[in-house]
Amino acid sequence: MGYNRGPPKRSRPDGKVYGQGGNSLTTSLFKKQNKKVTDNPQDSNSQVSDGESRLTTSLFKKQNKQLWKNSRIVRENKKELPTKKEDNFLKVDGSLAENYKKVLEKIGYKTELKEFTIDKVGFSPEIANELGQHYLKNHIIIVAPEQELLPMANQDSVSEGLADQIFETTPSLLEEITLREGLFGKVESNVVKLLLAQSTPKLAVQITLDTTQQSVKRIREAKKKIQKLNNKELLNDNYLTEIVSEVNELLKIYPNLENVEICEDFPIKNVVDNFKFSTEEADVYCLKGKDKVLFTYFQKNGQTISNPMLINGAKPDELLKALYDYGYIDFNAHIVRNKLLELVSDRVGDLQDAENILECLANEKSEKLPKSVYQYKKVVEDLEKGANQKDYFAKLPAQLKVELINVVSNEGMVYEMLSKSCPNTLMMYLHNPSGFKEAFSKATNKEKEDMLEEITERTKFEDQLNLGVNSWLEKNYSEICSKKGIKFLEYS
Repeated sequence: MGYNRGPPKRSRPDGKVYGQGGNSLTTSLFKKQNKKVTDNPQDSNSQVSDGESRLTTSLFKKQNKQLWKNSRIVRENKKELPTKKEDNFLKVDGSLAENYKKVLEKIGYKTELKEFTIDKVGFSPEIANELGQHYLKNHIIIVAPEQELLPMANQDSVSEGLADQIFETTPSLLEEITLREGLFGKVESNVVKLLLAQSTPKLAVQITLDTTQQSVKRIREAKKKIQKLNNKELLNDNYLTEIVSEVNELLKIYPNLENVEICEDFPIKNVVDNFKFSTEEADVYCLKGKDKVLFTYFQKNGQTISNPMLINGAKPDELLKALYDYGYIDFNAHIVRNKLLELVSDRVGDLQDAENILECLANEKSEKLPKSVYQYKKVVEDLEKGANQKDYFAKLPAQLKVELINVVSNEGMVYEMLSKSCPNTLMMYLHNPSGFKEAFSKATNKEKEDMLEEITERTKFEDQLNLGVNSWLEKNYSEICSKKGIKFLEYS
């Protein structure tokens, strides 16, 4: 759905038209009403990654086996993959597109597209296809107040948090300014200071919005000068001429200048505990510990950053050790035994049967069970015999470590990091959609079929399905999916 507008009128999602000097309808009320409808305590642990719709959850979070058995919905037909509706981004064309492109040029890019869509922070998937995923360079672009209600194309809690504050604190400014110009600003942070000092495990971010003609700054300064006029300045012809000239220039852009309320809260600031920064060179993750911050980077050009404060995500053993030391992941005999039971029950279909089978496997091996059953079993036995947990964990192969841990907190971000550090088909499907898409696109047809087989067979529960990846598969690889007997159903 598009919202086409130009001075002095605009169309709104409710179909009403608001003209110059009329009702200033903000979207804050809509947001609060929507929040009441969509809030669901059962969704509090769900995570979204890279703009994809998905729900993920740790296996065996509940120690009571019977509760675990009944708490998740088992997939009845593994060849059916649910998809999501297309993201309802804002259609940008006409004067909105022109305003956006002026801001884009100020950032350093150009596009010839006359029509495209944007998300909550002004990111356009169509422009990204032309200029690259990081063309915004940590900027937020707002050309319409309606952006407040839009989803994010890329999960970025830092930008989204600032955007929420912008829409909440500056509704009147957005209403008036975006009728004629686009607003933009660069997200600034104390990340370098935090990285070097490690003094305060908090990331402070801030943003100041303005137009390409610096209208916000000019209007603020002009109003302040008018408010502070005194007798001495009234007698100064040059000073008065300067003010009148500036006001006249602003009136050419904003005929109702007196109605433009300038926000005094700039820069808008926010503080977060955990965050991810993504650039053309690297993805950087920050996780707050009790008394320090864990920084992990994934370099995109293959180079290594020589900084002792940074963990190289390409070295999974280092990353897993750090996550274990910081308390983000846990590993013990109880966790491994639960995962072993799950592995066997997937084959025999019943948890009680799985327990009985394990009791019978003291000295025998079955060809019907995967080799990993015996790997898990040995780990359980060693730990129960008194092996030192930390030392034992350090010596395990990285991929096996990933299989045997429980993520204690910040599940979405930790799993996303691990899916990049120790990539396999299922982990990428669940937690690293961009990595999955890249790997799937480069794979041979036989490899593609194997990947599809793995995600359909190993996603046992409905909450493991990645709706965004499923939609991508349907759109781009429907033929090979059909060959594997996969059917796509729109998720309701």
